[in-house]
Amino acid sequence: MRKCSATILALLLSLLLVQDTSWAEDTYQYAGEFLSLGMGARALGMGGAFVAVADDSSATYWNPAGLALLEHGEGSFMHAYTFKGLVKVDTLSFAYPINEKYGTVSAGLLRVGVDDIKETEWDDPDDPNRRPQIKSTFNWADMGIFISYARKLFGGINIGLSTKILRQGGGDWHGSGYGFDVGIMYSPTDNLTFATNFQDIHSRVNWDTGASDRFPMNVKLGAAYTIPCPSIESRLTAAFDADIKKHNYDYSAQLSSGSLSFDLHYGAEFVYRNTLAIRAGAYRSHFAAGAGVHIKMFLIDYAFQTHTDLGGSHRISAGVTF
Repeated sequence: MRKCSATILALLLSLLLVQDTSWAEDTYQYAGEFLSLGMGARALGMGGAFVAVADDSSATYWNPAGLALLEHGEGSFMHAYTFKGLVKVDTLSFAYPINEKYGTVSAGLLRVGVDDIKETEWDDPDDPNRRPQIKSTFNWADMGIFISYARKLFGGINIGLSTKILRQGGGDWHGSGYGFDVGIMYSPTDNLTFATNFQDIHSRVNWDTGASDRFPMNVKLGAAYTIPCPSIESRLTAAFDADIKKHNYDYSAQLSSGSLSFDLHYGAEFVYRNTLAIRAGAYRSHFAAGAGVHIKMFLIDYAFQTHTDLGGSHRISAGVTF
């Protein structure tokens, strides 16, 4: 089994290292941008620095390899009005560890919606003093459904795969497609973890107009280190993520060099008696903070994220373990 697992891991790494179709001509910089909004108030309260922490049901989004760390079933729901109420974000996640031999299965949903978008037309196209008027209104929704599997391999290595079903559209425009994520997590010690998630490998949406959008691949790299504090029955985790894309983002990225762009995430979580959590994080010039409570089988998490131009947003997650 160990030899077979090593062979599978080597093949996956080889595939990822040589694949370059995500930089094809039909790849668009901001295609699938809704997928960058994240899942779960816990991770967002840490500024999105979660690829090496991912040990709850939201790992189906952040790093499917982290699902192998779950010791019990878990389900969670998040709802948020972001950007001063203009955008609604809803997420669902569910994970169930079968056993150590067969691994963990998971499913998730990320939906981003904007309601009452106004479509306008000229009141009199031939009048030089024409004015726009509302022709109709429509709703727009972007949705990704995640189906994930993860298992432990050997030597502190976990691996996971997410298949994504993608739907976008509103009004007269609709598209559907698919995508794949592959995550790897390595823990050389109990306190230190390195991880990567190759997001949107061959992800694309085909529109009913005949157009096709390929999503740019994002390589999410990260590390997390946990400091136990047994004297006060607590632990402190510090985490760091880097999103790496190769599609000439230039000034829209935090850092860029040639065709490569880098966006950095920093986060920390302090947990007291596995019951109360306090979190903080940063992403670009944006800051995040949050808190969580775990009482018996119930989980409640809150996150607040700032945004320079669009205002802050509040996110609340509620979950249950079983």
